[in-house]
Amino acid sequence: MIKNIAWLLVVAFVALFGCKKPDSSVGLDNLPDSDIFVLDTDSLDVDIVTVRESTLDSKQHSTALLGKVFHPRIGETQALFASQLRLSSPNQEFGVNPIADSIQLRLKHTGIGFGEFSYHKIEVRQLADSIMIDSTYYTSYEPETLHGSLVDPMQPAVSIQPVKEDIIETGSSEAYLTIGLNNDFGQSLLDLDPEIYSSNDNWLDYFPGIVVSSTSGHGATNFNVNSSASLMRLYYHNEEDTTYYDFEISDYSLRLNLFYNNYISALDELNAFEDDSAYVEGGELLYVMSGGGLKLKVNFTDCLTALDESLGPDRSVQKAELILKIDEVLGNGIQAYSDRFNPKPSSLFLVFDNDDSWVLASVADYNSIENEYRLNLTGVIQDILNYYSGMGSTGAFSAADDLPSFYIIPSNSAESLEGVVLKGTNVDDLSTKLVVTYSH
Repeated sequence: MIKNIAWLLVVAFVALFGCKKPDSSVGLDNLPDSDIFVLDTDSLDVDIVTVRESTLDSKQHSTALLGKVFHPRIGETQALFASQLRLSSPNQEFGVNPIADSIQLRLKHTGIGFGEFSYHKIEVRQLADSIMIDSTYYTSYEPETLHGSLVDPMQPAVSIQPVKEDIIETGSSEAYLTIGLNNDFGQSLLDLDPEIYSSNDNWLDYFPGIVVSSTSGHGATNFNVNSSASLMRLYYHNEEDTTYYDFEISDYSLRLNLFYNNYISALDELNAFEDDSAYVEGGELLYVMSGGGLKLKVNFTDCLTALDESLGPDRSVQKAELILKIDEVLGNGIQAYSDRFNPKPSSLFLVFDNDDSWVLASVADYNSIENEYRLNLTGVIQDILNYYSGMGSTGAFSAADDLPSFYIIPSNSAESLEGVVLKGTNVDDLSTKLVVTYSH
């Protein structure tokens, strides 16, 4: 019994004195000031302006947009596309005395659409010049076409509202927009010299492609243009048979996604097409619009130069975020309309130009709970501070060159029509800010 009591006293002694947490601050008073780091957080004002998206590559996207969308706080965007039509099989022979029965343009729906829909009048024209594989075409490019429409004069206005795949009993799909073309055009294709059909090169020399646009109506739809699902189909008969032949929009077809923009009066400076230096100050509002529309130009120079000078070289960025708050406008139904028919971009990208190619620096997904985008720029800001101080790694930024321009762009910009209005950099406590946490 005495042994048990003695053992319990030992355990109690260890619990009371042996498990005491040591004082981790012992010795701090003896360290030099240079060995002690302080953790601070600053909210920095960043210079951001809205500019036009003038360098978006239009070529070889997997889907094409057709239609027109009006964003009440940004403006109107018209979407159209140009594409080659390739032979489904070369050396085609149409038989004896071929007669065109009908010809159609069939565009395969992806099920994705934008804006509020009404009926559209569709225009199809022949390209005057070939699309060149080694040429750069921006989304604002205006291709020249031959005079005269290829559409059947009796073709009525149509709904282009997106239709999802629907397999019917026959196994065929109805998820197509079908436009009737002029039968005289179809007959002219049957009457061509057979040599033209001997290869795609010969065919494309004769018929460079088409431009498809809408001349009236609202709403825009995405179509599949890289799998031969979209095509021009010529129905015909000859003395022996009734059949059809396809001219395909395939993955090998050179194609362009094109957009023409007309902005509201608050953004009228950006309607001056010839002025690439045009911008709208970002103190109050910032505008981002896909479809070759608007992006943000970000200048970190002033805020980060001042931060570098105040901290010196002995600092380390622990966290840096550019916080972009959505501007909510209430009243007159504007916000409800904008949210319902003009969804916000699912993500925003921060990019910069490096040797004539775009480098992705950060991605921010839309946070519907906080109603914001947050770009994680920890590594980028550290590299820029090192660039200014001349000490440490500068990452993708060469110390021998000027810092590149930074831009914020919407995701999927050449294949969607989505816009968002953000709070500016000098509005209130919820203004767009760069928040940096650093040790020094």
